[in-house]
Amino acid sequence: KAGIKELTNTVSGLQASIGTSYETAVSLVSELAKIKYDGNIKEAAAGIDLFSRATGVSNGEVLQLTTNLSKGSGLSGKSINALYAGMVKVQQEVGISDQGMTALVNSISEASYNMTAFGKSSDEVKRMSTDMVALVGSLEKVGISAQKSTQFLNDLTDPDRIQDNILLYSQLGVSIEDAMSGSIDMDTMDSSLKE
Repeated sequence: KAGIKELTNTVSGLQASIGTSYETAVSLVSELAKIKYDGNIKEAAAGIDLFSRATGVSNGEVLQLTTNLSKGSGLSGKSINALYAGMVKVQQEVGISDQGMTALVNSISEASYNMTAFGKSSDEVKRMSTDMVALVGSLEKVGISAQKSTQFLNDLTDPDRIQDNILLYSQLGVSIEDAMSGSIDMDTMDSSLKE
């Protein structure tokens, strides 16, 4: 566990290595220490701040996603930073707005929390996150905003709306068993949406 001296050195290291402000570095390092982040706090804080600056998503929302992915779902810091790099790439290639990226981050955060609650593995959460980024990027390319597509995905996976969505799942090639267990194959949905 990190001591005060190590956390202070982490704050200084963040300022020197990525040019973040003292206040931001202290806030991120403190929050990561508070949740007892298992990985390298400096790398996690740097990843959060760099992702936030690149995408326009607030540090607080990225920290919440990091918490859900690491503490809840068991993803490693390396996997989380790879996901963030992929999200930045999709945003730059497709032109997803800051608000769209915020919606995507919040949607992945909620979905990862729900999947973990239903006993899904870290690999399944990682795949869902990567697939969701790709799907939202594909939909953005054809004119469906990230906000609308993430709301659509949230509605599809809302346990309270399963009954309402049975016909839609059928049309998307998803069985009700998969929908109820959270095992929706994004590739199947993506190909069904293109048809």
